[in-house]
Amino acid sequence: MGPRGWQMAVVDDDPLFLAVVKDLFDGRGWTVDTYTDAEAASEAMAATIYDLVLIDIYLPGKSGLDLLYELRDRSSGTEAIVITGRATLESAMQAMSLRAFAYLTKPLDVDQLTLEVDKAREMVRLRRQNETLIGRLMQHERELEHKVAEATRQLADANQRLAEANTELTAEATHDALTGLSNFRHFAARLSDELARAARHGGSLGLVIFDLDNFKKHNDTYGHLSGNKVLALFARILRQQLRTHDVAARIGGEEFAALMIECDRPEAVLAAERIRNHVQGAPFPGAANGEQAAVTVSAGVAVAPGDADDAEGLMQRADEALYAAKRAGRNRVVTWAQPERPPARRIIVPSRRGARQATRGASVESRLLPIERSEGAAAQLESPAAPPPDQPSAPGSGPTSHEPS
Repeated sequence: MGPRGWQMAVVDDDPLFLAVVKDLFDGRGWTVDTYTDAEAASEAMAATIYDLVLIDIYLPGKSGLDLLYELRDRSSGTEAIVITGRATLESAMQAMSLRAFAYLTKPLDVDQLTLEVDKAREMVRLRRQNETLIGRLMQHERELEHKVAEATRQLADANQRLAEANTELTAEATHDALTGLSNFRHFAARLSDELARAARHGGSLGLVIFDLDNFKKHNDTYGHLSGNKVLALFARILRQQLRTHDVAARIGGEEFAALMIECDRPEAVLAAERIRNHVQGAPFPGAANGEQAAVTVSAGVAVAPGDADDAEGLMQRADEALYAAKRAGRNRVVTWAQPERPPARRIIVPSRRGARQATRGASVESRLLPIERSEGAAAQLESPAAPPPDQPSAPGSGPTSHEPS
């Protein structure tokens, strides 16, 4: 239905028929336009969308069926009633193929014509109503798609923010804030995992614990801000000197650890010595005026299998070797080595009289027993029989000191 109400076009070469139809429907909600030839009707239908057209088949110059064909090319929403005074089966079939609503023959019965026009108008009304509903549904669907797309985008953004927050939380939970290295908890978990992997596949691990020498004195001299810069710079050196699959961690205040995957004792010692050399030659910050500070590091090395088979034991061995390096004068690398067990000595008491003599001999013997019972390097170094701190230990008798080059 157009802005002027229901629109009807009647095309017939009989002026009397046109007048009757116009008079019949003009007062019933229709606006009726009449045409006596097909050309004029064709031009009008190109400019106006009619709800219903009544077309006579036989028109001067052009067939009413040709006009209906043109109409179907331009608009599928217009209903058409075909009227003819010479009905044939062929013309009826052609009209139906062009989706004519009805095929009526002259002379027309007014009631039948009115009925068909009302039915055609209802068909148009339902079609237009359906088109409106479909349009609203499509608009609603577009709005829903837009809302879903927006909600999906917001959800993706929220998931991205959540993933970033989880990454940050994971980093905070597993890494040291100052240096960016793994913290002790994360390092301990990796150490246990790598020990289990090495045990399954027959691999080896090197564990090195580093401790910055006289770090408290540095803080007291230059301040904690300078100390933090020293820690960060050492962490950078540690990362640069290790392989990408090795693990570096800050496990205490000025204490660091390096887990070297598939690394035996000579390789671990060589890597630790290389790091120690880099630290000794690096320009560490001192005072705020640009003054540089001399910084050195001590390191203790332990390997698995060999020194220990579990994480706690391997950490203890490396720690013992580190303290041996500190006692030996600092700025050096010491590796832990299992001491040989000397044979146990027997005390023979031949008689009551000789018991006092045996007891006096046992006091000497008891000072040697800790060597026999010792299970680590520290006890070996602390015994009266250990070499002086500034000399390397004999092979196989506890931590082995590698003097700085």
